[in-house]
Amino acid sequence: MKGLTVFNSYIVREPSKTRRKRKKISRKPTIYKWLRDRVSWVDYGIKTKKGKPVHCNPNEEVLAAFAAGDWLPKMNNADFDDHFAGRQTNYFTGNGSLRAEELLAMIDIDCHERGTLAEAVRFAQYLKKHHFPNLYFETSTNGNGVHGYIVVQKYDAGAPFVNQVLKRLDYHLKEILRGGEWDVETVEIKGMCPEFTWNGDGRLTNYKSGLLAKLPRDRNRFAELMDTTRVDCFELAKLPLPPKKQKERSAGRTVRNSAASVPRSVAGSVTGKVIGEDELEELQGHYLKVARTLMENHVLRTSGRAVVTAEDVAIFLMLLRFFTLNMNEDGTLPQVRFKRLWECLYQCGDVDRPFDDKRFAVIRNYLSSLDLLDWENEKYQVGWKDENGRYHKGRAACWKAGEVLMEMLDGLDVVVEEREKRETSFTGTKVLEIILSLTAKSPEETIRPVPISETDDWRLNPDEIAPYIPSFEDLLELAA
Repeated sequence: MKGLTVFNSYIVREPSKTRRKRKKISRKPTIYKWLRDRVSWVDYGIKTKKGKPVHCNPNEEVLAAFAAGDWLPKMNNADFDDHFAGRQTNYFTGNGSLRAEELLAMIDIDCHERGTLAEAVRFAQYLKKHHFPNLYFETSTNGNGVHGYIVVQKYDAGAPFVNQVLKRLDYHLKEILRGGEWDVETVEIKGMCPEFTWNGDGRLTNYKSGLLAKLPRDRNRFAELMDTTRVDCFELAKLPLPPKKQKERSAGRTVRNSAASVPRSVAGSVTGKVIGEDELEELQGHYLKVARTLMENHVLRTSGRAVVTAEDVAIFLMLLRFFTLNMNEDGTLPQVRFKRLWECLYQCGDVDRPFDDKRFAVIRNYLSSLDLLDWENEKYQVGWKDENGRYHKGRAACWKAGEVLMEMLDGLDVVVEEREKRETSFTGTKVLEIILSLTAKSPEETIRPVPISETDDWRLNPDEIAPYIPSFEDLLELAA
């Protein structure tokens, strides 16, 4: 067929020599799309006549709508325009969806009861110079504060994790304010994400609204807003926790985050609600015992230089338990999520073993061979670009710790009370009995991630589309 050629079973049109080359048009996003991509479409708010912001979709209405399959109202372009023009005041919360790579958050510098606008601006300029390059900020409508806006790069992190690290940033900003000489009342982070809890059937079982923040007002400075500071949520996880979140230890033991001693984790621990202090302590306790017992009673096959130690397995088990208890909304567990949190722990000094892709795969496959993992979907897809240069985001496999493994790891609650008996053997315990009852599968029978081709989702070969193409005779009959 003239003008066409068959290449790898796909029909490709040959470029015409006389065809004019079309110029690539780079379309910049509108302010509406840019904001929508970074804020929640479910959770937004508006200022009432009493001057207080309220959520337009209250918690109970969101739960009822998802249960009934009904539509929820969204903020449209007219609402944005009314806000930009000052006819009404709209509020947003961050986009915590796994499909969103970024979200918008606000640094609220207030001088309601104390301080001046000039001092609030001076503090914002200090943050821009020393902490947040290119920080976009504008004065509040009532003139007694400043609103700064940052973009948080969240990757595959879910709303609960992002909210936790934003709380760390909130405390960090308060510490900066306390350490300087600014006549400012307070500073806080707003725009935290709403949190959705789903069951195994994909039904919404619980919903918690986010923390409302005022949308940017000045649409004429949209270019500055798009160029504002971008921060990595996993870097924010290295910030210290507020003191009230840190647990005191019993007398006679070192307080991990005490002011008297300066341990390595104070400068950037990923503890607290993200990874608890009790969890970290049991890396040399319960988790290590489970790891050693697994490795002693079953063969852990490694290849090349990927030497796996019991400490590696212990760290893997701790993180796997955390991710299983804090699953992504769609059930996926991306390796990058595992990697980034492990790297944060290592950089902060909370773990002594660095992350390694090969060791990660060996441990995961090892646990899978013992039927200790629950695979909902082992297929994954790497992000790719199509023929038009458009990028398509990939999708991770859906897996987590199985019930048997969680039963073994949940024994942590018991051993925490007996931490001083760290050399106690597993002999005669339920955990040992479970491990001894496991039977390893062969590599061929073991479930592990399977890549799928990008073409599987968007291309069809000629044999697949042929039944849907009418013949020349059919066309003539239709024309008659």
